[in-house]
Amino acid sequence: RNILTIEDPIEYRFMDINQTQVNPKAGITFAGGLRAIMRHDPDVILVGEIRDKDTATMAVQAALTGHLVLSSIHANDAVGVLFRLVDLGIEPYLISSTLVGIVAQRMVRRICPHCRAPYQSSVEEQIAYDKEIRMATSSVLWRRSLRIFSDSCDTSARSTLS
Repeated sequence: RNILTIEDPIEYRFMDINQTQVNPKAGITFAGGLRAIMRHDPDVILVGEIRDKDTATMAVQAALTGHLVLSSIHANDAVGVLFRLVDLGIEPYLISSTLVGIVAQRMVRRICPHCRAPYQSSVEEQIAYDKEIRMATSSVLWRRSLRIFSDSCDTSARSTLS
């Protein structure tokens, strides 16, 4: 397979994958890199990030020609990606023709090991959880559900996302 990437920066080098670093000073942008990649008959294209209209347009054009295009785009959730693409000027019919899947992630703060404490969730809190989660969890395990919380301490104020 011919796998080509355009990244900013290249975070990890892979054997047998042709990786290109974005360099605006040299005229290498995501959109320009995508144009060049399309001339090399790629099977898979990775665009490090879709940040602007030109990059979004080129990524959609590559997908329309049958290439598998993988990328990241900043949005608050999976549905937000659709709105972000529309905001970047991509027509909804093109999104529905080219988009195969979206993966959304959120970073969750680690609770400080020095100040965390066990916490038994109340019945009201448990009822507030999503119905599917409650149905998927056995009643015995559900009654024993244990949450961890922190009121914060000097150490947790310095903790980072993981």
